Amino acid sequence: MSDPAQRTDGLATLQARRAQRKRTIPPSQNPTTLPPYEPPTPVVDLVAEEARQEEAPKPAAAAEPAKPAPAAPAKPAPVKQTSRKVGLYLDEAHEDFMFAVQAAGNALRPRVNLTASAVVRLAMDRLMADMSAEQVRDTIVAKPVDPSALGRRRR
Repeated sequence: MSDPAQRTDGLATLQARRAQRKRTIPPSQNPTTLPPYEPPTPVVDLVAEEARQEEAPKPAAAAEPAKPAPAAPAKPAPVKQTSRKVGLYLDEAHEDFMFAVQAAGNALRPRVNLTASAVVRLAMDRLMADMSAEQVRDTIVAKPVDPSALGRRRR
């Protein structure tokens, strides 16, 4: 048998071979012609940003010297409104009318996209201008109701 002192350590041999090998990735055979990738810039939501600035606590008044109050602006700044999703249940007649409004908007040149949401907002604006909440309630309550059409049938 061979002398144990002359035996080599297998792991040491493998690590030595691995150190000798330097693997490199060959250059692409089909180089790209595109410019380097640039990540997109973040989109700033102006409405949320203004709300955060308004909600931010103001520094203590004692730290700042007293300033005279500025004169009131000539006209108030417009209020930014955000839309919210609301579920609606409509009769066929109301739905047909909304489709007729959309068709009328598409008949214009250039075309105008009159969505059902735009129609509902216009109707709500006119209703708010003409009636109070109590008047709307009283009008709806005064409508005759078909007792056989209330609710869903039970199983």
